[in-house]
Amino acid sequence: MAEQLRRDYKLSDNQFWWAKLRALCSIGDFEELERFSRQKKSPIGYEPFAEMCIQHGNRKEAAKYIPKCAAEERFLLYLKIDDLVRAADIAFQERNIRALEELLVRAGKRPELVEHITSLKDRLEQK
Repeated sequence: MAEQLRRDYKLSDNQFWWAKLRALCSIGDFEELERFSRQKKSPIGYEPFAEMCIQHGNRKEAAKYIPKCAAEERFLLYLKIDDLVRAADIAFQERNIRALEELLVRAGKRPELVEHITSLKDRLEQK
């Protein structure tokens, strides 16, 4: 049916992918969304997949798409889903001490997380 609509309304690849992404997220069909994302390489990238999943309250599903996103987007997306460990790892890979300091503030009173981030920050400062 989606393909028929695509032909009838002469949608571009981008328009079709955006429409299907929005439709699947709005009805909460995240299994079909994952199948759709694997059909071929997304012409709109994978950041919209992560953002729409976050917008529809499914952080776990969003986490599947973040590794496929552009490097500069991953840090912020991990912050949005509150995965501070992965955000810290990205900041470390990018040698971003300022981001690690921001993460320390967000980590608050989570000792294991504070220890992980501090360890990464110390390793960068030693180099």
